[in-house]
Amino acid sequence: MIKLLKILICTVFFSVAHCYGQVVTEWVNRFNGSANRFDIVTTMKMDNQGNVIVYGNVSQTGSFSDIAAIKYSSSGSVTWQSFFNGHGNILDECKAAYLDADGNSYITGFTGDTNGVLKIITLKLNPQGDILWQKIFLPPAYNQGFGLSISADNFGNIYTCGSVRRANGTNSIVTLKYSQGGELLGSAFYNKTSSSSETPVSVCCDNSGSIYVLASSNAVGGVNDLLMLKYDPAFNLKWQNTFSGSAFGNDMPVKMILSPDNKLVIAAAVYNSPGGLDYAAYRFDTSSALIMQYFYNGTGNSQDIPYDITCDSANNIFITGSSRNYDTLGSEDIFTMKIDPTAFLLWEKRYNGTGRGIDYGTAVSVDNMGNVFVGGSTDKHDYHLQYALLKYNYLGDLEWLTEYSKIENSEDFIYTVIADNRGSIFVTGISFDSLSDYDIATIKYSEPIGIVPILSEVPQDFMLYQNYPNPFNPVTKINFQIPLLRGVTGFAGRGVFLDVFDVNGRLVKTLHEGILKPGKYSVDFNGSELPSGVYFCRLNHNDMIKSIKITLLK
Repeated sequence: MIKLLKILICTVFFSVAHCYGQVVTEWVNRFNGSANRFDIVTTMKMDNQGNVIVYGNVSQTGSFSDIAAIKYSSSGSVTWQSFFNGHGNILDECKAAYLDADGNSYITGFTGDTNGVLKIITLKLNPQGDILWQKIFLPPAYNQGFGLSISADNFGNIYTCGSVRRANGTNSIVTLKYSQGGELLGSAFYNKTSSSSETPVSVCCDNSGSIYVLASSNAVGGVNDLLMLKYDPAFNLKWQNTFSGSAFGNDMPVKMILSPDNKLVIAAAVYNSPGGLDYAAYRFDTSSALIMQYFYNGTGNSQDIPYDITCDSANNIFITGSSRNYDTLGSEDIFTMKIDPTAFLLWEKRYNGTGRGIDYGTAVSVDNMGNVFVGGSTDKHDYHLQYALLKYNYLGDLEWLTEYSKIENSEDFIYTVIADNRGSIFVTGISFDSLSDYDIATIKYSEPIGIVPILSEVPQDFMLYQNYPNPFNPVTKINFQIPLLRGVTGFAGRGVFLDVFDVNGRLVKTLHEGILKPGKYSVDFNGSELPSGVYFCRLNHNDMIKSIKITLLK
């Protein structure tokens, strides 16, 4: 329902950067299927080499909708494209994807047969985009099937979770376990009661191989509650947990992830008062015990709906979505918050675009420096939405905003944001073109690393400060200061060299070479392309030399 809402509200490029800091558009790639119709992205994943694979559904000549995977190199070139058109040649859709450490892709969704019956499909693609196997699933007792989420355990087994429709019109949860070779190793069906209807949104696995499912369930009173299930590796149901907001209403599960400390972190929209839906964040341990919960009701006491959630290495939780200021469509703002694992609010930020209309946060990503990247849509004017990408630092300060659309009267929505540890940010979503309808638009941004002055006063001493953090992976900050030299009048700049060497004295990176005026400066060093080890940073200015030892630990 949430994804449908995002869609329905819905070269020369209109791209604007509001530079509190700096951001550069490296490349833009748009995909338009051969039928020149509706092309919709589902998600995007990044491999270990910094390439991205975009998964979605495209309109091709001779078929209605095909499953698609498109791989882009870090430089923006198309590495390969892969398409799946089922036997029915009608409706094939990707609903979720998983990328393993070896570069294999696993896709789930549904495919229509020649009679128009929709069935769960799971595909495996190798790193070259070739389809290695396809598995279609729908037991005889059910008349429709939809794959909705996919994950893997530490042993390489693949888990597809979806819903299958019974003859009475209600849905059952089905979880399937496949081997790397595509063998069906097990399955589990779940209904709370014989008349209830359950629909999953997320499946994930912990380090022991246990399987967790987040779903909606309308077993009580005809409204949806939140439901969690835990299976052991043999598909024995270990526990089930139903929970909801404090008021009567249809609560909506959004997403479940596993945090670095092996806790289940959930985002949902729940009714806690008659006013409308609230943000909800939960942490459960693997025995189903509630560790913390946090709710947010916006100033409008109306619809506050999260769309994405993630965690950083310290188990802090980041949620973005939309918060309505008034009880009217068009007053939504992008609302993002950071809370710690104990439910302490660290910061919350609201962004209202210049169009003063509908603004949605739909995706969030965090880099290893704690910077937060929020993707969504912001209103240009008259409900014409464009891509919006915002960067907040770890304190919640907005550092920059960049926007994108191809045409003036746009209807564009970001679906996924990935911030790597190399200073690059990738976004993908759907972008309207008057000639080709919705296209899949993928963009790479970067933040230029340069010398930044941080003190206007003239220092008295020549200094190279110890980097922070140290050890680091892969980015660290280096501060230094250049004094006014004796005998030099005014603020004449002098040659400054800041270099990084390995333990054998080989130059591996020049961070600065050129003239700088007296002052204090800061530069970020990115060691993503270097192996772990000890390095030396040397500052040379007018025959004065300072060195520090820095440690890259991957």
